Amino acid sequence: MENFNAALDQYLSDTYSEMDVAKDAESLKMIRDMALGALLFCFRAEIITDQDRNLLVDKINLEYGIKWRDLLKEKALDSRR
Repeated sequence: MENFNAALDQYLSDTYSEMDVAKDAESLKMIRDMALGALLFCFRAEIITDQDRNLLVDKINLEYGIKWRDLLKEKALDSRR
């Protein structure tokens, strides 16, 4: 079970790194959706609890929101130039 949790932690860490380099909203959404799917799989396989899943979903959505806002700011700056 610990190996699964370590693998999930690594996967989520990689997900946040991928979100950092996403250049458009579609890529960002796809990365988030894949991470949420992985969490759902882990929950259904009883690797993580419902409480853990909820916390991780909140964290993923928070990161997604921050990156989305950054992309919008970047797009607005580019349109002013």
